Formats: sequence, structure tokens, C-alpha cells
Amino acid sequence: MSERDVVAYTAMICAFLADERITDAEQLYEAMPERNLVVWTAMITAYARLGYLFRAEKIFNQMPERDVIAWNAMVAAYARERSLGRALEIFQTMPERDSVSWNALLSAYAVQGHLEAAKETFDDMPERDIVSWSCMLSAYTLNGHLEKASELFHRSPEWSVVSWACMLDAFSQKGLLEDAKSVFDVMPEWNLVAFNTLLDAYAQHGDLQKAKNTFDSFPERDDISWTALLNAYAHHGHLWKAKDLLEVIPQKYEAPPWNAILASLARNGHFDAALEHLHEMELEGIPADEASFACIILGCSHKGDLHDGWSKVRSLILDHSVRLTKQLYCSITDLLSRAGYLREAEEILSGMPFTPDVVDWRCLLGACKRQEDTQSGAQAARQALVASPEDPSSCVLLANVVSV
Repeated sequence: MSERDVVAYTAMICAFLADERITDAEQLYEAMPERNLVVWTAMITAYARLGYLFRAEKIFNQMPERDVIAWNAMVAAYARERSLGRALEIFQTMPERDSVSWNALLSAYAVQGHLEAAKETFDDMPERDIVSWSCMLSAYTLNGHLEKASELFHRSPEWSVVSWACMLDAFSQKGLLEDAKSVFDVMPEWNLVAFNTLLDAYAQHGDLQKAKNTFDSFPERDDISWTALLNAYAHHGHLWKAKDLLEVIPQKYEAPPWNAILASLARNGHFDAALEHLHEMELEGIPADEASFACIILGCSHKGDLHDGWSKVRSLILDHSVRLTKQLYCSITDLLSRAGYLREAEEILSGMPFTPDVVDWRCLLGACKRQEDTQSGAQAARQALVASPEDPSSCVLLANVVSV
């Protein structure tokens, strides 16, 4: 096979991968008489990015030679799949490492909350670039370590947009809105992420006027901007403002903004109004999704007549052929428990295509105690023990329900 043909094959495969046309790339890859390092690495990188870990492993193991890009792709792939042990094993096996290698491992530890390992990796790095500093800063802010994040931020030799956004978000999450605004004001440049973070901070803490002022000052807006403001109005009970905004929002014909209003109605006990809003949503041609029905179930839980509410929820689920997620199964279980249908709730928990965790069983257990159903309560407590045998509180729960 001529070098020209190899180049042509390689260019076409890379083009397919760039467009995420994986099947076309695979067919061309299989038809290629000879393969080079560029093709192997491109296939591994694409598989890793798309989460096809097994396929990435297969090609990686077949490669007669590997460059640092291929090794880095595998470290990132394992990290993305939360397989830290394997990511570390690959990292330690690498014949050579570059800054991307170190940053991939550091990022994996940071995202999964392993702060000590992240700090150790950061300290061991032979050299650090702006990505390294940003990753470590993100690790602290994601896990609520504001003081350490602030100290690291001021130690950084330079600051990226990510660095500034991390500090802005850290102060926002702690409710330190004045500090967040101070960071925003001194940022060398503003982008949409910064504006949205500040808007969300004001919205979450109920300062709707400043949220609106921030929104109005945006040079541009995206879906997150509009949804954040609408969520703020809906969450804090300003439904008329939320509905007015819904009329002009670019994503009016998508479910999330409608669900924000639906959630507010449900949370505040307006069950019939929530059902009416769901009907309006469908008249607009917007199909209800899992989040929509989670809101309706929440509204039913706050309704005085749980029996009537459950009847309506059951009809809605059957009429719409809803695909039940674990969240919906657990919400229905909670609703049935509150309505006194303990046997039915236990059957749903035991029969759902997901493994119930200790929280699910404890919710049922609480209902059993309220209903003074010792038999069902004891069964729920035993299941909680099975789900989390190392948690001593499960033993206390079992003793309490048996003594009822």
C-alpha cells in the first residue's frame, strides 16, 4: 500500500470521526490494508471521547507501538468512566508523560472528590501549566473548600477564564454574593459563563431584582440564561412573571421552562393548577417528560386527598406511556406510602428494574412507622440493613419499628 493511499485513508477516517460518524470510520478502518500510528490513535481518542471504553481498549491492546497521545486517551477514558484504579495503572505504565498525562489524572481525582490524591498529584507534577492550576482550583471549589481555593487562586502564576469562573462559583455557592460580585467586577474579561453564574447566584438566594438586572446587562444570552431567570421567578412564587417570560423565551417549545412553572405549582400545593398547566403544555405540542411527571407526583404528595391524587397520577402515567426512571419509581413509592398503600409501595420498590438503595427503604420505613404497620416496617428495615450493612442506624431503625 502506497504512502499516498495511507494518507488518504487516514484523512477520510479522521474526517468521519470528527463528524462522529463512527460506523463509517470503523468500516474504512477495517478495510484499510495497512494502518499507521495516526489512525490507531485517532480511533482510540474518538472511542474514549464517546465513552466506548471496550473498543478503545481493544485497539490500544492491538497497537504495535503507542505514542503519548494514545496513552493519554486511555487515561482520560478510564477517568471518564470513573475507573480511577485502571487510569492510575495506565498512567504509571506510561513510558513517557507530558503535561496532558498529569492533567488527565489530576482532573480525574478532582472530579470524583479525591482531594488528597489530587493534591498529591498536583505537588508531584514536574511542571504545571494553567490547566493544572485550574484543575486543582476546581477540585477545591467543587468540594466546598473556599479558603484553600482562594489561597491557590492567589498563588497561581496566571489566571484563566476557568480560574475566575471557579472563584465566582465558589463564592456564589457559599451565599457570599458581595464577594462573588467583587470577583465578577475585577475579571479581566467577561463571558457568558460568568454572567450566568452571577445570575444563578442571585436567583438561588432570592435576590430577584439583581438577577433581573444582571440578565438585562448581558451582551448576549443563551438557553441557560433564560432558564435561570425563569426558574428564579417560578421558584420564589412569582408565577405571573415566569409565565410572561415563558411567552418570549427562545426555548418556549421545550419542556424544561414549562417544568419550572409546573414544579412551583406542585411545590406550593396547587395540584389542580399543575394539572391544568400540564394540559396547556400538551396543547402547545410539548410532550411531557419524566421531570414533568415527577412534578405532578410531587404535587399529589402535597395534596390533601392523596387517594384522589394517586388516581389521577396513575391515569396520567397510563395515558402517556411514561418511561419510568428510578426517580419516578421512588416518587411513586413515596406517594403510595403517604396514601397508606404500603404493600403496593413495597411491591414497586422490590419489582422496579433498579436496585433500591438504603434511602429508598428508609422512606418506606418512615411511612410504615406512621401507619403503625409493624410487619411491613420490619421488612423495610431489614432491606435497609441489606442495602447498607455497615450503617449502624439501620439497626436502630429496625429496633424502633419492631417496638411500635
